[in-house]
Amino acid sequence: MKKLIILSALIVSFSTEAQSLPFDFESTTSGMVGYDGATFTIVSNPSTTGNASAKAAKIVKVNAGDLWAGGKITNVTSLSFCCSPTSILSMKVYTTEPVGTVIKVKLENPYTSEVDAITTVSGAWETLKFDFGIPAPTGSADLVIMPQPFTTGGGNTFFIDDI
Repeated sequence: MKKLIILSALIVSFSTEAQSLPFDFESTTSGMVGYDGATFTIVSNPSTTGNASAKAAKIVKVNAGDLWAGGKITNVTSLSFCCSPTSILSMKVYTTEPVGTVIKVKLENPYTSEVDAITTVSGAWETLKFDFGIPAPTGSADLVIMPQPFTTGGGNTFFIDDI
């Protein structure tokens, strides 16, 4: 029984480990999870033009039928939009999908707030900005990145960096 209690405490401790912005993916980022048929991993940067980082996060929408597939980082604790004049989260995105591809970012648990941005380039890094408006969420949340919502996957690949 003692072993079960200790194991349970370790699992809870691991699964609720806090994450803090910014994310540059140069080292392991705990709490990264692919969902609904997507993978979410740290890989070598596909292009250092426009982003000198050695590493980036990679989301692949693996299954063709999963419209909501993406990646998330659980328990991000450093949301502090409240006292800033803007509530903008930015991230670098690289994809070879067509210009005009929608990238949705959601903050969820305990609340849900979502914002879309649209790519303006293909095959190059660009910085997308997600304006959560006023009042902006604060505190802790899961940061969900949903590339091409409402679109089937089938191998569509997106690289994310410098959130």
